[in-house]
Amino acid sequence: MSEADMIIKERESAYAGSDPRKIAGDNAESQMAFYLQRAFGQSEDVYVLNNLRLVDPDRRTFEGDEDRCQIDHLVIHQWGMFIIESKSISTAVRVGDHGAGDEWSIFWNNTYTGMASPIQQAARQGDYLRQLLQAHKSELLDKVAVGFRTLSRMFNGTDQRGFKFLPMQIIVAISDHGTIDRVHNWKPPSKPFRSVVCKADQVTSFIENEIRTHRVSKGTRRGDYGLWKMRREELDVVARFLVSRHVPQAHMNRRVGISASRPPHGKLMPESDPTQSHSAATNASGRVPPQSDATFALPPRCKECGSARLQGSSGRFGPYWLCEDCRTNTAMPVVCSTCHARGSKGKGVRIRRRVSSFIRECDHCGSQEIIWTNA
Repeated sequence: MSEADMIIKERESAYAGSDPRKIAGDNAESQMAFYLQRAFGQSEDVYVLNNLRLVDPDRRTFEGDEDRCQIDHLVIHQWGMFIIESKSISTAVRVGDHGAGDEWSIFWNNTYTGMASPIQQAARQGDYLRQLLQAHKSELLDKVAVGFRTLSRMFNGTDQRGFKFLPMQIIVAISDHGTIDRVHNWKPPSKPFRSVVCKADQVTSFIENEIRTHRVSKGTRRGDYGLWKMRREELDVVARFLVSRHVPQAHMNRRVGISASRPPHGKLMPESDPTQSHSAATNASGRVPPQSDATFALPPRCKECGSARLQGSSGRFGPYWLCEDCRTNTAMPVVCSTCHARGSKGKGVRIRRRVSSFIRECDHCGSQEIIWTNA
């Protein structure tokens, strides 16, 4: 596999403002991204996602906004994930346990000033990420092996594999020139899996050692190293699912989409008729009209902006296309292309997701068709 395949979510363009703190933060993330690329750019079983910003349309904050989280760097492997929180600390940071687990302060202007715990910040990101993946577990993971399904249903209530016990390890990385003062020999959390606070240039060695421990261990209890595992093809599906949920910084700030030059990730199946004229797909103003439920000949379009840069996904209200330009959701049509029967609430005509493909099934005529496959 190529380097571009494994670093599947590159850093976005550098901060162009004049705020020195943001410049320092951007430099710290750039440095960390460089180390990750050098270590895992050619790896066939480690995926790196930089500057990942996730929005879950099915969850809301107490203010009514879409719930979201931002992860500096996410490293995904077959046995779990690493959340890396980069900190632009080039002086000194002090961390200790004074009854609250980990309390942090940074040396600034000749004095130590309190700061929020990056470990707790990363832990919240991990909770968000785990809940998002768990909500889509049937799309991302297969069921347990056939011989263990009855046992799994007895003890877990389901034979569907999930992300509840996925190892989510935390790494806090400070700048190479910074120092770490561990008060009273403070140590980061080590259960159920080891976390670390270190300099940026030490991160990749920690990751490599931890992955090696997962690989050679044969866990016997939930939470053990080596017990939870994805298959190689599931690793790819999970990584690209998260990329499909990424929201660019411009949209996070202005709640609008940004255009890009790259082609759409997915394709419609069956493909549109190559003899179909482009003018038939546009209105007088030149804008592509939104996709209607009954349209089958043309590729799907965003109902809001008419963009064809879509990614198939699914949520509480069924499968949909997520627009990569304006982040609007467009429902996939539940109308059979053979007999034109219309489904309702999952009955009559329905769409099922199988890994990266979306299959429309009709109870009326018995037809099945793949209507979309994420690239």
